[in-house]
Amino acid sequence: MLYRLRLTSLILALAVSPFPIQALATSFSVSAIDPPVSVSTFVYAINDSGMIVGSYSDPSQIVVQDSGCSRPPCVHRSGGHGFSYVNGTFTTIDHPGAEYNSVRGVNNLGQMVGNYGGDSDSHGFLFSGGSFTTIPNVSGADGINDAGDIVGTIVSDHLIQGYVLHKGIMTLLYVPGGIGTRAFAINNLGDIVGYYVAYIDASHTHTASFGFLYRKGSFTLIPAPTPSTREFQPYGINDAGVISGDYLPDIAVFDSETSHGVYGFLLSSGVDGPLTRLDLATNGTGTIAWGINNRGQVVGYTGGRIDHGFVATPESPTTTTTLGGVQCDHDQDCDDGGVCSRAVCRDRRCERESIGGIRGLECQLGGLRAGPLCTDSVPPRFDSRIRRQIRRAQDLVDRIAGAKGKRRKRLRGALDRHLGAVGRAVTKAGSNGTITLDCAGSIHRSLVNLRADLADIT
Repeated sequence: MLYRLRLTSLILALAVSPFPIQALATSFSVSAIDPPVSVSTFVYAINDSGMIVGSYSDPSQIVVQDSGCSRPPCVHRSGGHGFSYVNGTFTTIDHPGAEYNSVRGVNNLGQMVGNYGGDSDSHGFLFSGGSFTTIPNVSGADGINDAGDIVGTIVSDHLIQGYVLHKGIMTLLYVPGGIGTRAFAINNLGDIVGYYVAYIDASHTHTASFGFLYRKGSFTLIPAPTPSTREFQPYGINDAGVISGDYLPDIAVFDSETSHGVYGFLLSSGVDGPLTRLDLATNGTGTIAWGINNRGQVVGYTGGRIDHGFVATPESPTTTTTLGGVQCDHDQDCDDGGVCSRAVCRDRRCERESIGGIRGLECQLGGLRAGPLCTDSVPPRFDSRIRRQIRRAQDLVDRIAGAKGKRRKRLRGALDRHLGAVGRAVTKAGSNGTITLDCAGSIHRSLVNLRADLADIT
């Protein structure tokens, strides 16, 4: 692959205050992702069709020793395989002759990126159509979007820099004031997330990692959730701007052997938070939330001497809210339901919950068609085009409601593909300036909710 190198001047926008930490707003159904021969699994990315990629070590690549770490027994990895997981089937993806292999990113076209190498070298690759292409002069590739833009890291002469490769032009990413920058994910709007490392004392003996969002040539730093946080590392971002990653809130309780004290996180409103903590591990190990797709599915692994991959799927696209603390005795006493929600009586409190299934789809599509697409102004031509697509989606919902068996399954697939096409049109409009990125993110959040409701229909 040939490319040209471009250096850009960067504008740094500092976030000034931490955001609140909240409990999970959405419940997840969690499934283990471990290849049959794996004794240690890392899961890094998932696309919108549910294709998962990562790496694993087989028994021959694991060495257990009584020394060499802070708390024996010590587990050392002497190699690794890349893999993909589709519809219950694992496929090993190894570069010929490489000792270490890792698949780090996948887009909706099934193109994958990652790294391969040995003890002393590492190379980035693109895997597309069954063939490997080495990306020159980079140490690894971590993310790829549907346009084929690739992000990753370059390590050279003790300097660590992120990069984005767009249409053959490589732009280096380096947060001013840091001592190293890594880029991990890029969404279809071109937003990039990663982290940078900086000294936190005058003697330059202690470091910490902090997150960033890179958008249209500018860095915005993501504030650590607590003053004592020493590691805050974003790894994924979807088209709705939801960011995933992990953080270490208290270095005093951290165990490097088990990753105890590390939690996954989601930032549902971009860099402004709030932060949702993900703690999916057991036995005192840590949770690393790496990738997130446009359905809100999160993948990662639980840390420890032996790591295990997971995929966490949202069980509901919306939360339940209390209607002013009104006391009630029966559901009919709760008459403040919204257009796409219903009011129910729980523990003598009136609450609103989302309506799922066919009715939920009908309500959401009706609201999109009747109201403004977003708070920002939208060009009439684009507005008309999207509303035509919404009408088409409504027609498909009507047909799904009257169908059964295989026909219903085919229509569900058609609607899912249609919503995906709408999402790509919104992404393109946001990228070329037809609509604002905030507007594009707002529409994408609606599409994520629609596709989540669709996934619940049997």
